[in-house]
Amino acid sequence: MGQLVRDRRAGLVAIAALVLACQQSPQEEPALVKAAPPASPIVEEAPAPAKVENPGDDHEAPAIKVLAPPRALLEREGGKVTARYEVTDASELGALTVNGEAIAGAKRGAGEAEVTVAHGLNLLTVEARDVHGNEGRAVQAIYGAKRFQPTTAGASATIPGAVHLWLGEQVLDGGEGGRDVATVAEHLMKKFGRTALVGMQFPFANAGVSGTATITAVDPGRADVTLGVKDGGLAVRAALRDLKISLRLAAEILKVDTTIDATVSARELAIGATLAIDLPAGGAPRVRTRDVAVTLAGLSVDAGRLGSAVTWLAERFEAQVKAELTRRLEREAARAVDGPLASALAGLAITRDVEVPGHHGARGVTLSIRSALESLKFVPARGAHPGGIEATLAASATSRPEGGRSIQGAIVRGDCRSDGARSRPGAMGPVELGVSLDLANQLLAALWQAGALDVSLDLSAELGAELSAYRLETLTVDARFSLPPTLDDCSGALELQVGDVALTLTTKIADTPTEISLYLSAAAPVRALAEAGAIALEVGEPRLFAVDVTAAKVGGAPASTAKIAFFQGALALARRRLFDTLRGTLTRYPLPSLDLSGLASDLPVDARLTPELRAVTTHGGRLQLGGRIR
Repeated sequence: MGQLVRDRRAGLVAIAALVLACQQSPQEEPALVKAAPPASPIVEEAPAPAKVENPGDDHEAPAIKVLAPPRALLEREGGKVTARYEVTDASELGALTVNGEAIAGAKRGAGEAEVTVAHGLNLLTVEARDVHGNEGRAVQAIYGAKRFQPTTAGASATIPGAVHLWLGEQVLDGGEGGRDVATVAEHLMKKFGRTALVGMQFPFANAGVSGTATITAVDPGRADVTLGVKDGGLAVRAALRDLKISLRLAAEILKVDTTIDATVSARELAIGATLAIDLPAGGAPRVRTRDVAVTLAGLSVDAGRLGSAVTWLAERFEAQVKAELTRRLEREAARAVDGPLASALAGLAITRDVEVPGHHGARGVTLSIRSALESLKFVPARGAHPGGIEATLAASATSRPEGGRSIQGAIVRGDCRSDGARSRPGAMGPVELGVSLDLANQLLAALWQAGALDVSLDLSAELGAELSAYRLETLTVDARFSLPPTLDDCSGALELQVGDVALTLTTKIADTPTEISLYLSAAAPVRALAEAGAIALEVGEPRLFAVDVTAAKVGGAPASTAKIAFFQGALALARRRLFDTLRGTLTRYPLPSLDLSGLASDLPVDARLTPELRAVTTHGGRLQLGGRIR
């Protein structure tokens, strides 16, 4: 907040200076002097050199017009662009540069030069200085990439490997009382115990006692499920402990028919199985239950008046129940487990239309989010390295273009620098989500394409009395992005780049309407934050802040060079607010969740496991987020 206050005051001081400049005579106006940029595709502002003494009456800077290429150009990285320009001035030129390279025989009129396009934001900068030291500059943006990703719906918009998801073993089985898959499975196991055995019948005969035993009720006792990752799937061990099974015996004892109620107690009913999971090429996940094994331990029978005469029933019961349960599990697994679990894994892929509300005068738009599983890998724990499930997804974020707004697409990072090693899975938490910058930029470009980033900022109410103190009645900024913002880490650090943002600043100075139109290009470091469980962008102080003024009027008349220079100070008031409007753009991407509710309709626990992201880092072309399940 302190920095924001300082920015505001700096802007107000500049505006106050403009008020004074408006009252000066032409002879008192200082000339606008700017530094020549270094020979680089990205131009960084430098301190202004000392002004050259002007012996004549020419105080106006050379007027420069770039004739080609057009503004907001997207060009192949490494390609050549011919810059054509025209310089007009009342005096002869002393120097002329294009992107810092001196043009021999500097002269007024038309000229051209060839520039090479680098990756990301490039600034085509033409600067001229006349013999009196007055300097003029024209700046416009070019985005360079080896490939541009479409931002309208279609197969070509899909980005392979756009999302990486890690679900560690803690998500599968986090221990007692955890929010995990095992907790959901324990509720399913208890339900299974109550229903799977009821109605089961088997014959018995021993020592003159014969008949049929029917299971009439089951008290499942305590359920415990453990899940582990193995190559090709999951190892499951489910147990019911201290269960009681009620039997009704329709028996013939010494040729006399009778009915006897008995209770079988078991210390444990355990079921072991393997869930083999694979992802056929271009298909949906497939789950198959295999290697089912059932054990019963610690059996005892209470048959009332028959007492110890039917203790042999325990052995008969164990063999029958184990055989029947194995048959039922193998038969019912596809319906009860395999299908719903496959659907839950398929649900990690998102197909959703997201409504983005308008803000600061921007349009509300609809984003189409689409993703599909590309791979599923089951990684067993090894030593200190935790086990888990790795998934990669192809994804896209697209929108419908707002009238006339369409470009080749979003910047694709490509191989501008080595991806390096991604952080070891599990290092950031039991849940990790990696989002490629290509997908983040496609989302930003889709928002831009739909007109969701163009804003009107009215700073009048916010600054209030401070404006009045300088006789400024209002201050509004209208911003229209000519190119989508883009995230880039090809320089080694993550930054936000914006090119050719068309700004119109409007105010009244001492009751005189004043307006300036300009194009702003900037590059600023960005810190990605986990905010409310999603990704937010915190934009720092720009390392590059280039302005190209196209029109300026004070009271309806063209403003002089000096007035334009002072009026640009008002940008300090608007710049941070402009970047702040981009803070929440990436929060529009929904997080994948593992929805297990399809396993049963009456689960007493929340069966949707959604990541809660708490940390963000950048690893070669990816935003890597870590957290846990909430």
